[in-house]
Amino acid sequence: EEELNRAFDDFDMKGAAGIVIDAHSGAVRAIASWPQIDPRRRGEEGNDAKTNRALNARMELGSIYKPLTVAAAMEAGAVRPSDRFDVSRPVKIGGVTVRDLHPLTRVSGAAATAEDILAESSNIGASLIAQRIGPERQKAFLGAVGLLAGHGGEGPSWASPLLPQTWDQTAMATIAYGHGLSVSPLAFALAYAPFANGGNYVAPRFTEAVDPASTAPRRVMSKRTAD
Repeated sequence: EEELNRAFDDFDMKGAAGIVIDAHSGAVRAIASWPQIDPRRRGEEGNDAKTNRALNARMELGSIYKPLTVAAAMEAGAVRPSDRFDVSRPVKIGGVTVRDLHPLTRVSGAAATAEDILAESSNIGASLIAQRIGPERQKAFLGAVGLLAGHGGEGPSWASPLLPQTWDQTAMATIAYGHGLSVSPLAFALAYAPFANGGNYVAPRFTEAVDPASTAPRRVMSKRTAD
């Protein structure tokens, strides 16, 4: 909460959330939502403070989806680290023309690797990578990391996602760089845990003590992909 207060001093923000998760056990160590509610003064907060944004806000989270796009393609065997993509010009996929707001600086835009695409946050590159696997495999991978369903386990519930009406080429292209699919920040934080624990999805735990033997991790990507 102190960190979010400091962020308010630096940014023109209307709301924020902070989450700390143990990536190996799923233990949720901290959740903060801003604006905050003072439990000693319940009833005095404004409407903008009544939603726990970490649990119940649904957001298009943007470019932080791109590592998931690359991971999905690597797991499918559709992308290798040495593959190169032409991101020098906008590309039309389905009904959308994908553009980058800035040119790549690391390499020529016609020879970008997946690493370059992540480092430079290229929308064009992410959509081209997604095109390698197609809408169905993209959807299956995002489902495997918990982004396409609500929470049915222990602890508080969180917001179910807002999915595209039709998961077609257009949706595939925009979801590749984080638009067209809205999820709660907590669900997304859990989806990132496999990058930190060698490729396993772990369900969240909200009560201590957390027994590591009961976490039942579920492999969603290889350790090589996660690394």
